[in-house]
Amino acid sequence: MRSCKHYTVRLMLYRDNELDDREKREVEAHLKSCDACRAVFNRENRFLKDVQRAHPLYQTSLKLRTRIVSIVEEVCGLLDADRLEPRRRGAVS
Repeated sequence: MRSCKHYTVRLMLYRDNELDDREKREVEAHLKSCDACRAVFNRENRFLKDVQRAHPLYQTSLKLRTRIVSIVEEVCGLLDADRLEPRRRGAVS
């Protein structure tokens, strides 16, 4: 039998459906038999659901969002820094 530490690492992978069928069955069997791991799993699920239900504290202005997108595009090389115009796909600088 594997330790709780082994399963604790896999609980979020299980929650995110990232385990293969064999691993999924192992985690499910362990959760059925282990009160401590089941409590951790349930607590994490409640926390994540609370986070998903939370609303942003504020909405950024369109001006700020536009500026951020512009900076990210420039840094990522999607804009020609000299002309600040979008590069054409396939164009060589």
